[in-house]
Amino acid sequence: MYTTGEVAKICHVSKRTVQYYDHEHIVQPSRIHSNGKREYSKEDLQKFQLVLLYKDLGFSLKEIKVIFQENHQYLTLENMLFQKINNIEEQIENLTDQKEKISILMKEVKDQQRLTVFNHHELQNLLQYKKYTKLTYLLLVFYILILILTLIISSITHHVYIGWFIVMDVILLFLLVWFHAYQNAYICPYCHRKFIISFYKDLLSFHNGKKGKYLKCPYCHRKGWMMETYK
Repeated sequence: MYTTGEVAKICHVSKRTVQYYDHEHIVQPSRIHSNGKREYSKEDLQKFQLVLLYKDLGFSLKEIKVIFQENHQYLTLENMLFQKINNIEEQIENLTDQKEKISILMKEVKDQQRLTVFNHHELQNLLQYKKYTKLTYLLLVFYILILILTLIISSITHHVYIGWFIVMDVILLFLLVWFHAYQNAYICPYCHRKFIISFYKDLLSFHNGKKGKYLKCPYCHRKGWMMETYK
């Protein structure tokens, strides 16, 4: 038999915790002496350790009580563990989504040196823009591969179909530029206002990677490298 203090020491908890579980009728001692001394059996100790295990797995004391009170204890435990896994997976999904939003917002603030998102709708637009940006890079890689393939085939066929290849490459280039113009807006580094440009201006303007495009701001009319952002 084990005293309250011995149970606490074996399970690495305080005596108050053992007394609390006794008071809440979760794990009660098998023997209570007339002088109030309480003694726990080996089975009581094992039950107490199970309670601590369930607590560590995220079960509430109310749920733990249900497990011990059910006749089919292991079936109840299995169902509750299954539900706990579903809840954890949902939390992981929510936290992953939250982490993605925080990371993207943090990068936006770092790049722009100012806050550009002021509500949930704008944040959703920014997330969508980041996805479009990745797609743009993939399309650009695809276009370069098509150009290389065009040169190889043209060389093999002695430039017989060179006219068709040029037309196809030009059409693909226009589609790529249209997609880029459709998804992007620009922020002026001087007045910090957002604006969009036409397809033709997107086609003819200089682009310099992270710096963006060299444009004239329609608001303050100053020229410079305008960083790309979401519409």
